[in-house]
Amino acid sequence: MRIGLDYRPAMMATTGIGRYVGALSGELAGACDLRLFGVFRKGNRPEVRHAPTGAHLLAWPIPSRVFDLAGRLGLYPADRALGGCDLFHHTNYWLAEVGRNTRQVITLHDLAFFRDPTCHTRQAVEALKRVVASAVQRCAAFLVPSEATARDCEEFLG
Repeated sequence: MRIGLDYRPAMMATTGIGRYVGALSGELAGACDLRLFGVFRKGNRPEVRHAPTGAHLLAWPIPSRVFDLAGRLGLYPADRALGGCDLFHHTNYWLAEVGRNTRQVITLHDLAFFRDPTCHTRQAVEALKRVVASAVQRCAAFLVPSEATARDCEEFLG
């Protein structure tokens, strides 16, 4: 099975979601045909521009926004850029554009913006809710890191 994974968080940070994505890709690399989607900019750490052993990394030196725009226009969705995928895993709330025939899953790390929207700006809460609504339509499954997030998914997403 060819699995595409959004590797951008691992290229940007060594903590939080970036750490999760780095560890996940390292574990999956030996278990499947893993294709990592990433873009990098000058500020990224050089060591993250290399795939874990057994994985293939697509990392172009372009801004993510440019690549996302090309995907939204149907020019170059992430799964096609990776050479085709049976499944694409969105690892963050930043959804890559993926072709209609590719199954998708997402990791929802938390839904704190539903539970207590005062922790974010109104604009951030609205944007996060739009992303989650899109994920509900696009993704076959949600992966969650905790029982609390699982409960929030049931409560807020049904």
